[in-house]
Amino acid sequence: MDDDLNRPLTELVRPPSLHQYIGQKHLINHHNGAISNFIRLGYLPSMILHGPPGVGKTTLASIIAKEAGYVMVELSATDATVSTVRRLSNEIRDENRKRTHLGTPHLRVCVFIDEIHRFSKVQQDFLLPFVEEGLFVFVGATTFNPATKLRPAIRSRCQLFKLNELTKDEVKSVLKKAALYENVRRRAAYGLQFLSFSSEVLNHIINTCKGDARSAVNMIEMVSINLSGDTNKYTGSYDPIVVTPESVDTFLKELHRQNGGLNRAENVGLFVHLFNTINECKPKTHKQKVIVDDSKAKRTFRERMEYSDDEYQAPEMSVYCSDAPTKTEYLKVKAVKILLQLLHREESPVFIAKQLVIFAMLYTDCDYALLRQTLAAVKAFEVSDVVHVLSDCVERLVEYPKRFITRRNDPYLSYKRRLQFFARSTGHKSSTQPSQEQLYPVEYNSELVESLLRQPQISTDSTNQLFPVTDADQLSDMYTVGTTTNTNF
Repeated sequence: MDDDLNRPLTELVRPPSLHQYIGQKHLINHHNGAISNFIRLGYLPSMILHGPPGVGKTTLASIIAKEAGYVMVELSATDATVSTVRRLSNEIRDENRKRTHLGTPHLRVCVFIDEIHRFSKVQQDFLLPFVEEGLFVFVGATTFNPATKLRPAIRSRCQLFKLNELTKDEVKSVLKKAALYENVRRRAAYGLQFLSFSSEVLNHIINTCKGDARSAVNMIEMVSINLSGDTNKYTGSYDPIVVTPESVDTFLKELHRQNGGLNRAENVGLFVHLFNTINECKPKTHKQKVIVDDSKAKRTFRERMEYSDDEYQAPEMSVYCSDAPTKTEYLKVKAVKILLQLLHREESPVFIAKQLVIFAMLYTDCDYALLRQTLAAVKAFEVSDVVHVLSDCVERLVEYPKRFITRRNDPYLSYKRRLQFFARSTGHKSSTQPSQEQLYPVEYNSELVESLLRQPQISTDSTNQLFPVTDADQLSDMYTVGTTTNTNF
């Protein structure tokens, strides 16, 4: 029981049968439902389930496979490969070959592939012979229109079933069940007080999630987690904790800030100082090659013998053997120091990565390689150290050539001109304040937007800098992450 209660709430409320499944009556109606008729016959064709997110595509696939007597194998198009499908098909053939010799019925397998639109053309074509052979029943799920994302050969061999968006009453039924399960878990597993969700709160959650039942259930779980402190322990009183729409909005704003928003307004100065440091390193000029006359470099044997091997240096050659760091290396260390301070002040790594992507697109000669490397930093958070990835990204931006900004091509001024043109052409007010009907509330701060989009100004006065640096040796102790090349300090 404890293991079941520790599962995510979306898994706890997942219905096990069609009788408990909510929504999609046009497909599972007992009288003339398109899918229920196949289940009644004990046969499933290959099919594509398409519809908006959170309407129950995965749940419906698992239920119909179970009730029709199929063994379901769930795959995801994001990590499944051709070798995965080939290995699965070989295992099914071997098992059915053994069952043939034993005289037992063949194994009936339903292969469910979520996000099937992520399969490439080659991967989709690879499925064709298995679907035609009938080795397994293929069921795909996608949030896109199959006519635009799937190959015609796949569509012609599968039944297409569209799942409609859930109504408010259907989502409310799911939320009531989720609230009940969450209250049972709070009392049985954690010893917490019950939560009371009024009809007004449930409607507010439904309007926020726009028919996405999965997001609505996750919001119930999020509210419960935020109300799981020591002050909410069960003390013998049966007075539940009343959840209000204002508290739900507060939790949403906090979640939005943690996932990708600015954590503290006083850190704006640090962001500006970081961008100024990155922008201070200008692109290197390409030096022209100098052709040296060999006749001037010739010396007599006596002249060459007057110097030892360590002291001799040809006057025409330029040898740089200084241990002092270059300006680029100095700025790398300085920028990483500011990055470490931002992370120490509890700024979100995702928000920092977003600002670096914006800076790369606006103020550098951004090509495809740099943009791909910068965007890959966010993806690398899942498998690598966040601080190491961000420091490498900052160093790469420091040494990358910067764009020559004038008043005509200034991205910030261009942004303002677009807003003015939009207001004149459509008669719409040039205000970027979010409306109440948006999917998720967005914290808007006009001063923050202007400060982040404004062209970075290079400060020549060291007294005005937030973190003046006079000696690069002082930074070597703080610079413990990232990679540098040819650094001797």
